[in-house]
Amino acid sequence: MSARFLGGLLLFLIASILASVLEVRGDFAPWLDFSTYNAMPGENVIVSGRGFAPNEGVSLDVNGITSTATATAVGGLPPLSFAAPFATSSMTANARGATSQNPIMARIGIIGFDPWVTAEPYFVIAGGSVHFVGHAFAPHEAVQISRNGILQTTVQADAVGGFRTDPFAAPFVPGELTYVFYGQLSGEMAATRVTVNTLAVSWLDLSTYYTRVGESILISGHGFGAGETVRLSWAGTQFALASADGRGEFRVSFIVPAGGGQSTVRAEGILTGQTAEAKFTYQIY
Repeated sequence: MSARFLGGLLLFLIASILASVLEVRGDFAPWLDFSTYNAMPGENVIVSGRGFAPNEGVSLDVNGITSTATATAVGGLPPLSFAAPFATSSMTANARGATSQNPIMARIGIIGFDPWVTAEPYFVIAGGSVHFVGHAFAPHEAVQISRNGILQTTVQADAVGGFRTDPFAAPFVPGELTYVFYGQLSGEMAATRVTVNTLAVSWLDLSTYYTRVGESILISGHGFGAGETVRLSWAGTQFALASADGRGEFRVSFIVPAGGGQSTVRAEGILTGQTAEAKFTYQIY
């Protein structure tokens, strides 16, 4: 066997091996597809692909989470599901076929949450109640509620990121209150302000201002704090405690005691300090 023949055989074998390698690692052009290209944080995103070598193993890394799959007979990447991350503006996928070795990178955008909260009502009397309606938080996340920097409670958002709170009692001091709502999963915040109205002048109405001893009169109070206790006195002597309603009003029946001339009915809000008086004249027999 001549040296020329052996050299030719060697060249043939080398060429055959190179052809085999090129056939396996041919010019594949892998591609990644997403079920959406703009996802909300926490949303399930389906990643699939094409253009890989037939039946090769594929390594897929999505924001640091690595999965492996086997390409189909036509080089397709079976669908894989990933949750869109929080606290980032994009989701990046990197894939590489074990045989073809051609890498592919693709990215989708993450749509951040933009929550807002409405108050019902925005203006409330001292001691009144207000509740809040939240929108566009992360689905099912816990939302902390603070008032003027002090944590009040935590509520749970529903499947669409909304919530409605139970009533909050306003303080008995007029002024502006700032409520802040913090989504513990999304990291987003929303704020709204509620004004506790300055109480108007309180006053008393009597069903009659002139009657005899032993008769019943009705005392009506207005302009006190919502739900507050009001101390009532007749001629300087306390005779009853009344409870104002949600509008700061109350009604109390009273039997006129022994006396004569003119007397004073006085009402004082225990929490607001609001006072009101009305004059009563005894009827002479």
